[in-house]
Amino acid sequence: MTEVISNKTNHLLFQTKCFFEKKKTRIVRSLDNALIKYDAWFLVLLAVIMVLALVIATGLAIWCTVYQGKKFSGSWKWAKSGVSVSTECK
Repeated sequence: MTEVISNKTNHLLFQTKCFFEKKKTRIVRSLDNALIKYDAWFLVLLAVIMVLALVIATGLAIWCTVYQGKKFSGSWKWAKSGVSVSTECK
């Protein structure tokens, strides 16, 4: 009789363990999917900043050639301290 109770108790504990492991796995997967889904904001922000820089540089070149009647010269420098862009009308 004690073996039957012991077996049923072990079976119940095993089922409870399996239940909580499934719940844990489901929660971890949903959190991973959420992180992957909402982690793309960095790439979008980077793309917006790059497009903004391109628009500003293009605007400077157009303004220089159209309104100043001169040639546009610009340089792009990549250094350890960061990115620097310089423009001038010649």
